[in-house]
Amino acid sequence: MKIKRYLAKDARGAMERIKKDMGPEAIILETRRVRQKGFLGLFKRRLVEITASIDDNSKNQCQEYLPFNLNGHYNNKKMETEIQELKCMVQQMTTLPGEKEKEKEGGPLRHLQQKLIDNEIDNDIAQKLTEEIKRDFPDKNLTEVQLYSLINDKIGRRLKFSNNNNGRHVYCFVGPTGVGKTTTLAKLAANYSIFKEKKVGLITIDTYRIGAVEQLKNYAQLIDIPLEVVMSPAELKQSLDKMKDFDVVMVDTAGRNAKNSLHLNELKAFTEVLSEATTFLVLSLTTKSKDLIKITDKFKATNYNSLIFTKLDETDTYGSILNIACHTTLPVAFLSTGQKVPEDFEVASEERLTNLILGVGL
Repeated sequence: MKIKRYLAKDARGAMERIKKDMGPEAIILETRRVRQKGFLGLFKRRLVEITASIDDNSKNQCQEYLPFNLNGHYNNKKMETEIQELKCMVQQMTTLPGEKEKEKEGGPLRHLQQKLIDNEIDNDIAQKLTEEIKRDFPDKNLTEVQLYSLINDKIGRRLKFSNNNNGRHVYCFVGPTGVGKTTTLAKLAANYSIFKEKKVGLITIDTYRIGAVEQLKNYAQLIDIPLEVVMSPAELKQSLDKMKDFDVVMVDTAGRNAKNSLHLNELKAFTEVLSEATTFLVLSLTTKSKDLIKITDKFKATNYNSLIFTKLDETDTYGSILNIACHTTLPVAFLSTGQKVPEDFEVASEERLTNLILGVGL
């Protein structure tokens, strides 16, 4: 008896090889799908492995004991269901003309698109990214390394970054409750004061949250920088005038519920005084992507013009960064990676963000 395994991209291809090699009386012993090893385990499609046998000397004598042959006859009723499933699978693969060629071209890209979606990139964005690659390279069978390089570049082109290196800065921090605005402000203040040796001043209008002022006072004392507490837009303007000779002035605000338009309008009255400031919308990456989109829309009243993402250490997927960057078309300035002040803080860069978004090198 001759037994042999056949690997093919689909069942039809394997069956054709068996029939050509062993003839129509060959017996199917086993059918299964096997996975290939691929770059980062992303792009390799599964193959069909079929084990077949034939006994040239006694195939007619033993036919009644065999499951089925390639002419479609079978004697073992227990195999009937499996056989019918196999036939359906083959039929599905061959129903549409040219489908096999289409899958050959689009398979790796579809795998890539699914990987992007798994990393919580919006479906529409993931589809646009892969469609751009297909449009730019319609006739090329791209390797996995080439695909990764192309998608990396296309994501990078959708990201913008703030340039905060020169001149006097006034920074305002707005955002929902609990995203870490005050801690983020303290990290940036320490960075400018201690490491860049800039003259830094702090202002807070967060008089709603219990202990908020005390928390910022503690940070100010540790860093040895002045703190002003204001209760109205007019007082905010006065404090800004007091600090007009400072290199950097940072304004902390109370966290606001994006659904509360009254509170957002109160905040807007303060941010209107800061018309020339860089106003950061601070967002937590532990928030659902759809909710982040809603927050960015609701906080437009504050005229924010840059983004900060926090709590990177509390999640494993970072596709929301790309979703928000595409939705707002605004630059990403900083990333907060933990609770430590000032260590868990970094300036956003294209390489860092694309790696996060693609889930590489975390």
